[in-house]
Amino acid sequence: MAYDGVTGPEYKADEIFSLSDMAPYGINKLYAEYAAYTRDIVLFLPRTSDLNELARIAKKHNQDPTKKVQVTHYCMRGASKALCVFFGDFEFT
Repeated sequence: MAYDGVTGPEYKADEIFSLSDMAPYGINKLYAEYAAYTRDIVLFLPRTSDLNELARIAKKHNQDPTKKVQVTHYCMRGASKALCVFFGDFEFT
C-alpha cells in the first residue's frame, strides 16, 4: 500500500479492501497487539473494507458470543468516507 502524495493510497481503487493484506500489519496482528492491552478497541478502516472478513475476525476473537461488533459507516455530503469498527464494551444509544 503505497502513497504517492497525488492520487492517494493504492487501496483506493480496490472494490473490496483485504484487511489481512493491510500493510505493514494485517488485521489479525493489529487486533492481537491491541487486545494484549485492552478489550475495547476501535479501528478506523477504509470504506471498502471486507465486512465478511470483519465478521470472521469478530467471531474468532469475541470472548462473549452474545456480543456483536458495531460497525459505523461514516459519510460526508452523501459520499462514503470510512468505517469504524468497535470491539468491546461500548454503549451505543
